[in-house]
Amino acid sequence: MKRILYIAFLVLASCSGASEEELPPMPEEQFVALLTDIRLLEGTYSVKFRDVTRDELAAYYVQVFQKHGITEEEYKRSLMIYHRDPNRMMAMEDEVMRRLSLMLAGDQVTTDESILPDKLKE
Repeated sequence: MKRILYIAFLVLASCSGASEEELPPMPEEQFVALLTDIRLLEGTYSVKFRDVTRDELAAYYVQVFQKHGITEEEYKRSLMIYHRDPNRMMAMEDEVMRRLSLMLAGDQVTTDESILPDKLKE
């Protein structure tokens, strides 16, 4: 009898947890803004990679996270949750690319260059 109750409890517990959608720590708009800054940092790094060490780059990621008021763990958790919905993630990546294209065209500059190391601003 205890075994049946235990199995019933497990089934009910697993069903109730599966129906709830896990919410990411970061709202979508904030996540897109963060990804835009990360892509800008990564792109700048890839162009001028000889002068910046991996440790220095890691420190700049921390600055980006601080700018957006999140931790690296919150970023990773949000990324994992958003990746569960490929269409949503693709739409966010498209928005990041749109924002970067506007920056490149000079139509809109919204990124705070203070997050970039002096070596990458040159």
